[in-house]
Amino acid sequence: MRNSRITGESVEKKHITRNKQCNNNAEKEKKQIAREFNEAVLPVIQKLKTSSEWTDLAYYYMSIRYLTGLVDNNYSEDSNRTIGMEMMESLSIFENHYACNLIKFIDEM
Repeated sequence: MRNSRITGESVEKKHITRNKQCNNNAEKEKKQIAREFNEAVLPVIQKLKTSSEWTDLAYYYMSIRYLTGLVDNNYSEDSNRTIGMEMMESLSIFENHYACNLIKFIDEM
């Protein structure tokens, strides 16, 4: 720190730059995980939606994807959670068994 070329400002700039790089890497990794998850899960959800017996489960899983942030879109994590909660509440209004059970479970916590 005695070196006159090292100033608090330069140290702060390096720290901020490193934090931004870490955040960008974490964001890229999260998006990659979401893409991989969606490649595996979306075909299953689509198959569930074609069966009248399993449609409720398909919509439930769709809302869970938003609640957990495992969607591949350009919305913020908070926006996706909000979308997921709105979807879950709508599903419970339509008496989706899975959504009703989740909301009941959350209320009992």
